[in-house]
Amino acid sequence: MNFKKIIAITIAVSVSGLLPAAIALADTITNDVVVGIASNGDTIVNGGSTTVTYQLNQVNGVPVGDVNGCDVNNSNPASAVISVVGATANPSNFQFTSCGNGSLTPIVFTSTNAGDHPVTISVTGGKAGSLYQTSSANWTLHVQALPTDVTKPVITGTRLPLANVNGWNNTNVAVSFTCADELGGSGVNVNTVAGDNMTLTGESAGQSVSSDGVCTDVAGNVAITPVTVGSINIDKTAPTIVASITGGTLGTNGWYVSDVTVHYTCADSLSGVVSCPVDVVLSTEGSSVSAPTPTVMDLAGNTSDPSNLVTVKIDKTGPTANLVVTGGTLGNNSWYTSDVTVSTVGTDAVSSPVVCSADQYQTVETAGVVFNGSCTNDAGLTTNALPLTVMLDKTAPVVTLTTPAINDQFLQNSVVNANWSVSDALSGIDGGSTTATAPNGSPINTSTTGAYVFMVSATDMAGNTTSVSHNYTVYTYVFGGLKAPVSLSMKEFKQGSTIPVKFQVFNSVTGLPVQGPAATLKVNLANAIASGGSNVLNNFRYDATAQQYIYNLSTKSLSVGPNLLNVYFASNPPANPVAITIIIK
Repeated sequence: MNFKKIIAITIAVSVSGLLPAAIALADTITNDVVVGIASNGDTIVNGGSTTVTYQLNQVNGVPVGDVNGCDVNNSNPASAVISVVGATANPSNFQFTSCGNGSLTPIVFTSTNAGDHPVTISVTGGKAGSLYQTSSANWTLHVQALPTDVTKPVITGTRLPLANVNGWNNTNVAVSFTCADELGGSGVNVNTVAGDNMTLTGESAGQSVSSDGVCTDVAGNVAITPVTVGSINIDKTAPTIVASITGGTLGTNGWYVSDVTVHYTCADSLSGVVSCPVDVVLSTEGSSVSAPTPTVMDLAGNTSDPSNLVTVKIDKTGPTANLVVTGGTLGNNSWYTSDVTVSTVGTDAVSSPVVCSADQYQTVETAGVVFNGSCTNDAGLTTNALPLTVMLDKTAPVVTLTTPAINDQFLQNSVVNANWSVSDALSGIDGGSTTATAPNGSPINTSTTGAYVFMVSATDMAGNTTSVSHNYTVYTYVFGGLKAPVSLSMKEFKQGSTIPVKFQVFNSVTGLPVQGPAATLKVNLANAIASGGSNVLNNFRYDATAQQYIYNLSTKSLSVGPNLLNVYFASNPPANPVAITIIIK
């Protein structure tokens, strides 16, 4: 019920100041206190509450237009005190700081005492001279006893569909509310909760729908509100799964040279994934090795598309690598006797092409040079070939044949020892391969006259061979006979004269005069005596210019008559002695 009670209170306010003479004014301000009560707002059930508002309105003032009776400037606000027995006013005292609608002040009244409880208000203060009419603002609070049905009806909220075992939905969720009174109760009187029904379509965790609707039974019991259906989790978006390479050694040209680890990254921005696949290790070698493409499910039951396909090239094995000689003449005992070309070759069954070291060359003679090489496959794996040692000897051994020298001549049956040697500065002489006409230091053949060939051949360990041949001849001495003046037997010479005894010795092969063996002269079997100093004792001297033997024989000591001259040679042939008789007269 709405009602207004007005009490006119006249307060005389004396104001003095600087005013025109003979004029005296007095301010009188009259105010109404108005109470606002809603329909049936003055009646509550035991334990209930109601809200009442108080408002201060200025009715009139002297002088006219004085509207400061409420002290709107807050210098001296009007203070109100509410009095009630058997009930509680909250607040029970307050201040009016403005007039009209601005002074509307709500007060909550509660009571647990059934019956009628008068409510009064008193106002003091404000601007001097203010009067307050409060009688019309006094009213009675009626508190009813509790009815027989004291059980409140119940608002129930439901959701469809229900959440899965993880507490999530992946579709829209409809929330509805119902109001029901207890069995045997007074029954529902007012029900507006259906207006709070709602279908949730948005994705989010922890959503809720509440009902603040009215649910009252006939007995006046009011359901507790709000009623909330909470913990609604909606995720309609599928998770994602991405496969990526997280382990492995990358070689070249996109090849991996070790096992490759593929990791799966799963993501769901709302409900989260149930579980993410474990890493996969790819270990098979090949040019197209692929990882599985699994799916993943989130807690709401959404399933992802298969993961992206990861395909890799794996080669963990290096290529073959070998060093081979592709140029050069192989001699003996692993030696080469011409320039050598060494090539590196290799293959790979998985990643091709294979690139090997460039050809290498050995042109300088050596007792052993080690060659190295390697091959690299397309994946970047390198294999070192086993080292290869190359021995190169292009130079034949040295054969030195000193005796016999080229075109040497030797006297028949003379003892001439062969003098030769062989050597090789690098690979060395293959001892079993050396041959010669006669061993070094052994006599060569001079048993018969004629032309001979002496040969020495040697082969080094590499197979290079040198042969040296010298021609030589074996000859004998041929006595050419005494020359004039002693060329005829029984020739006469004057006693005391000097007789030049001369002869030549010839090579039996060439027929040329040669200096043969030493020769001596005897006269009548006694040593001859030389004339002058050109001869020593009885020895012939050899005149290389005339290519003849000569002895200047002194006849001073020879007796008149026949004298026998004998020429003796130190070796045979010629035959010994050569005799001739001369006559000294």
